[in-house]
Amino acid sequence: MNFDIVYETIFELIDLLRSISGRLVASVWWYFSMILVSSYTANLAAFLTVERMVTPIESVEDLARQTEIRYGVVRGGSTQSFFEVILRFYC
Repeated sequence: MNFDIVYETIFELIDLLRSISGRLVASVWWYFSMILVSSYTANLAAFLTVERMVTPIESVEDLARQTEIRYGVVRGGSTQSFFEVILRFYC
């Protein structure tokens, strides 16, 4: 869409309106329409470009059963210490 055409259309409509209140209403309506159209376009573009991620892992058991995703702990880290304490407590 050519911006010059839009620009001329806006000002032709405003020139046709004689009263200040009519011009104000037309201006507010035009800005509202532009915001509505741009919001719709942005949301549509975002919807069409986002990948739908499927999460096959819902729990720790699912993580333990699968073989595609590698996981572990950092040696000497707090997660390793946590599992060592849990292992001593339950075994």
